[in-house]
Amino acid sequence: MQITALIITDAGCEQACALEMARWVKAVPHVGNQIIELECSIEDACVLGYRLQTARRVLVKLLKIERIEMLMSLSFPESLVNQLIGPDHTFKAEVDVLRLGGPAGGPAAKLTAQEFVEEVGGWFHTASKRKVALNRPDHVVYGVATAQGIWVGIDVMGRSLSRREYRVMLSRRSLKATIAASAVMLSGASEKGTLLDPFADDGSIVVEAALLRSGMSPWQHSKGFSFQKFPVLAGWDAWAKPCKPIQQPIIAYTDSLQELKAIRTNAKIAGVEKEIHATKVSLDWVDIKTDTRSVRAIVTSPLQSGKSIDAKRVVKVLDRFFEQALFVLGKDGVIVCVTEKPEELLGPAQRAGFSVFSQQQVLMGLRRMTIVQFLKKK
Repeated sequence: MQITALIITDAGCEQACALEMARWVKAVPHVGNQIIELECSIEDACVLGYRLQTARRVLVKLLKIERIEMLMSLSFPESLVNQLIGPDHTFKAEVDVLRLGGPAGGPAAKLTAQEFVEEVGGWFHTASKRKVALNRPDHVVYGVATAQGIWVGIDVMGRSLSRREYRVMLSRRSLKATIAASAVMLSGASEKGTLLDPFADDGSIVVEAALLRSGMSPWQHSKGFSFQKFPVLAGWDAWAKPCKPIQQPIIAYTDSLQELKAIRTNAKIAGVEKEIHATKVSLDWVDIKTDTRSVRAIVTSPLQSGKSIDAKRVVKVLDRFFEQALFVLGKDGVIVCVTEKPEELLGPAQRAGFSVFSQQQVLMGLRRMTIVQFLKKK
């Protein structure tokens, strides 16, 4: 059964998500602003929902409209809906109004979430004759409004893919899991070479890297995915097929015992504690603990100035960081940093012999972050 899948991402993570999608499906996606469209089988869409770490939602597209007022006038895709939602199944409407990360105006400019969810829920209930269940519905009908249009689809997983069960020990510096996974994908080290995070904090980056390399889904310990109730997929279980893990070192360093405990706890809950070497190491000792030219990628969220740390101290730490990176990175090694203050990285990087290869702005909630990629100067 061929469908159009809609993959919703955080703003700025579209290319990273497209790279991850290529690991699981052969079809070429159309990458837009926070929405990726893909012509594929319903099975492929469900595999993407179960596997992707850089996506927020995966939907089976029902329709696209320019204005919410057009919703009730469109013909209902009854045949498609009947293959995905049984006659006795219940549903709940959820929506997202994406005003950030795109041009001003468009359908999302004045549309409120309350108005949007009422319109989507009312339309689907009336047209499909399915019952509404606000608690524990069988399916989620999801609406997305952006500056480019309004999409409505059926969520294959029935839940937000941004959440992680392992994230029980967090800090103020914690990265959203989808942002951490996107940084790993953009580093090119999701499948090969030693990966190092010298500012590992709660371990989000190394845990996401370990999941990507092990082929394990972030949802491996969960149950009750919506697609398991799709009538058209009765008896299909290939989505749970185990993958061959990639045995490459993943190293997490921190100079805090509290952070070390958080890394090991989160890794254990995620089921990847054996894939991550986490240890207490001061930044000054990274070159002693790490073999020369042995690291393929450094992916990290380094210190930045704020209320608890002044700019002069940050510059000193970052100078030392890039000096150490020059020592441990291999010939084609790369540094990927996720930060709110990319300008603080530029001077230390240049002094150590690195240049900016790319900068990608991303949104983590309302926080504007930048994923900066550095390469050694030729």
